Amino acid sequence: IAGADLKELAGARPDSETARGMVRGGLDLVAAFEALPFPTVA
Repeated sequence: IAGADLKELAGARPDSETARGMVRGGLDLVAAFEALPFPTVA
């Protein structure tokens, strides 16, 4: 995960639901950037 807070990831519980939630949050963030009405650079 590019740009991730490694300290936050280290404290995460290693179960599939937690992992799915973290991935879903990242995908939702990318989708929000894509939906902006102006060009963006990430």
